[in-house]
Amino acid sequence: MSETSDSLLKIVNASGFLFQLRVAQEIQNTFDTHRWKVVGQEHRWEDKDSKREGFIDIVAEKEAMRISIECKRIQEDGSWIFLVPKTSSEDVSRARIHWTFSELSALPLLGWDELFLAPQSKESAICLIRGTGPKDKPMLERLADSILPSTESLALEEARIRNSTRSGYTAVYLPLLVTNANLQICLFDADDISLQTGKLEKSNVTFETVPYIRFRKNLSTNARSLKKPQNLMEANQENERSIFIVNNPSCYLTR
Repeated sequence: MSETSDSLLKIVNASGFLFQLRVAQEIQNTFDTHRWKVVGQEHRWEDKDSKREGFIDIVAEKEAMRISIECKRIQEDGSWIFLVPKTSSEDVSRARIHWTFSELSALPLLGWDELFLAPQSKESAICLIRGTGPKDKPMLERLADSILPSTESLALEEARIRNSTRSGYTAVYLPLLVTNANLQICLFDADDISLQTGKLEKSNVTFETVPYIRFRKNLSTNARSLKKPQNLMEANQENERSIFIVNNPSCYLTR
């Protein structure tokens, strides 16, 4: 007995590919407002050192900027909650992202360094997602395990292409995660956390919905900064990486 249209549609709708296709279409539909061009979908990447490979959902470019986009659809209405101490609650333009630079016929320089990019946003190192157990590796950290190496792979691929054509260039690569989750920030003062319970009172927190946020944390990558740390504090800072978490891609790209 053949399957019905309803059962076939259920299989189609269970796939995350539909969300990915819609995000790509949204970027294309709003091109005139932001000038970001989709140059690839399901773009294959390979890290020969770790013998890992996969596909970048969407690659887009604008002048010297590239974005490596991972799409993450959640099945049910839900929120991703980012902890933001009130002492660090100002919007920031900084981000530690990947870059490459090459002069004619020269091997490219590359690394992760502090750059300043619009639009500004809140910044957080901790994201809480319902359903994540205490022993589980947090979801964003798991996603970073593929988003960051795929971004580096994209940069190396372009470097090889540019080197073969003997054309100098500078490029910046942004790892970006697009989700349909509701992005919430939890503003709090660390002094209000109880040492007895490790909890906050409702009266001491403020929740805000944001369209995008910078997720910045010590995350593993192959490339490093060209700057050599002189102490543990500098080493900690040099190991930080930024991933842009976005709920509405056209809103983010037009800023």
